[in-house]
Amino acid sequence: MRKFSILLLTAVLIFAFFAPAKPTEAVVLNPTLWISPQKRLVATGSSVIVEVKITEATFSYGLNCQIEYDPQMLEIDKESVIEGEFYRQDGAPTYFLRKVDNVKGLLIVGVSRYNDRNNSYGPVAGDGLVFYFVAKAKFVGEAALSFNSVDMVNLRYQQGETFMEEVSLKTEESFINCVAKDNVAPVVTITKSPTPETNENIGKFKWSGTDDSTPPDRIQFSYKLEDPVAGGRWSDWEYRTDAAVTFLREGKNCFFVKARDERGNESTPVSLCIEYDMTGPTLELQPLPPEVYDPTLEVCGITDLPETGVSLLVNGARVPINSKGEFCQTLRLFMGTNTVHVSAIDKAGNMEQQYFTINYITKTKVEMWINNPNVLIDGKSTICDPAPLIVAGRTMVPLRFLSDAFGMDIEWIASSRQIDITWSEVISGQRISHKMMMWIDKTTYNLDGKTQVMDSPPTIINDRTVVPFRFIATAFGAEVEWDGNERKVTIEYVRR
Repeated sequence: MRKFSILLLTAVLIFAFFAPAKPTEAVVLNPTLWISPQKRLVATGSSVIVEVKITEATFSYGLNCQIEYDPQMLEIDKESVIEGEFYRQDGAPTYFLRKVDNVKGLLIVGVSRYNDRNNSYGPVAGDGLVFYFVAKAKFVGEAALSFNSVDMVNLRYQQGETFMEEVSLKTEESFINCVAKDNVAPVVTITKSPTPETNENIGKFKWSGTDDSTPPDRIQFSYKLEDPVAGGRWSDWEYRTDAAVTFLREGKNCFFVKARDERGNESTPVSLCIEYDMTGPTLELQPLPPEVYDPTLEVCGITDLPETGVSLLVNGARVPINSKGEFCQTLRLFMGTNTVHVSAIDKAGNMEQQYFTINYITKTKVEMWINNPNVLIDGKSTICDPAPLIVAGRTMVPLRFLSDAFGMDIEWIASSRQIDITWSEVISGQRISHKMMMWIDKTTYNLDGKTQVMDSPPTIINDRTVVPFRFIATAFGAEVEWDGNERKVTIEYVRR
């Protein structure tokens, strides 16, 4: 062993002898020689590549070292000891010598650069791989790889002479933990995922792994996403346990993840398929009228078949769908403008929706005959006092009777012989209030602050106020009709 070390140092001196005179200043070196990996689990009967690396080296021509190991625990094959690139990084030829003694547990390595008379190849510096070898684990237990001795030399030129100087080195040893052979692969479980059907293009997944010998935080994972067209590619092995993937195409996207323990056993991949869907469901409604006179409204239509998992809502309430995808829902309307919202939502969260505005109005039809107190209101008989009559060629009708029938409020102010009528209606969702003022025996009246004129003034007959029936059309927007054959007055008032 000592002869081997002397041989390497002698070789370095020979290189220096042929080098031309080129004085340089001495350099203080502080490199580190270390063994990688410094900690490793290796199953008995398995092998591991061991690397000897150098860092922070400057102006080095060569070194020799002895590595000790327990021959009962490890075995090194001489043919597996290979020179690295550090001393020949610039293409220089090198001398590389090695000796393995598996009886004593010694690996002896010497490496030096070649130097000719022209100084073609100077020293090297920096970081790099000096050599590597394969160690095989034999028995269960911890095996140390440590440096017994290390000599690194550098050549220095001064005043035409070549000097060899030894460089101080720091060293770091390595440990290989030889464990029982393990053929049991870890188990991986997907713990979080998107819903089975989704319309979100980012899918977030989480997973965990367990193993009989490797701690959970030392288990590595690889994952991939396979979409309907491009397929997928496995990611690099990492310790991470979550990922966000992008669904690029509609259809079934399958997420795969697998685990690997410290001894290299890989699990069977587990997978979860997600249906990425951006297409909304079908929604067709039967036509709805803009105005209705009935407080109930039936909303009917068709959507996707119920087995697709679609949900149908009318104004937020879920509505059943029959086997053909048809549905109907009866709504109760309030007076004025009503908004109807119909939405169909599939399992992926896609929504198709329609909004409609329905105006619920009431229509009151009053049928009366001249000098006849029997009156029909929406087909129902009642008594009118006084009965319609003709005064000075004008058909007059009782004001309070009609205002009550139309749902208006009427007030008599005796001091000024004034009649006030108030009512309201809903227009475009807004409630509008109206007020009319009229005076007995006066043709002028005031409607919402504007003075207007009627063709015949209000008159009191039998303590009842009567007005021209055509005035009702002008003042309240009602439709009036006169049937001369039956001497019949028909008034239709629409309340919005």
